[in-house]
Amino acid sequence: AVATSVHGITDEMVAGRSPLPEVLGDLARFADDTVLVGHDIAFDLAFLRPVEESAGVALPSRVLDILLLSAVLHPAEGENHSLDALARRYSVPVLGRHTALGDALVTAEILVAMIEELTAAGIVTYGEAVAAATASPLAKQSAKRF
Repeated sequence: AVATSVHGITDEMVAGRSPLPEVLGDLARFADDTVLVGHDIAFDLAFLRPVEESAGVALPSRVLDILLLSAVLHPAEGENHSLDALARRYSVPVLGRHTALGDALVTAEILVAMIEELTAAGIVTYGEAVAAATASPLAKQSAKRF
């Protein structure tokens, strides 16, 4: 009921759909040899990682979190790094919020918009982005949740 109030997806809407292990396999195949980009991606992966073994798949280990990159680029105390706040900051239109496709498109557009700032900050490679994001104080706080 709480999840339905956030994203509007009801039990009836998912009735008869593929089970999570099958969907996870599809995701693993789709994302093979890529970098998964998300907003607070550790939160999503915390739900998916425990199913990997039973699904017989391995999700990509290369991830990039725009929430943490935002914290690197805008470290001021009290700075808002929510997906909606980032969309406003980078003038990215939000369509289909709290849906997989809608949030994925917003996240992708925000990452593209961040590239100029990241480059100006000397962050130009995937490795540099991960290192900066991982070293951020927000990453340390986020790690305590899981």
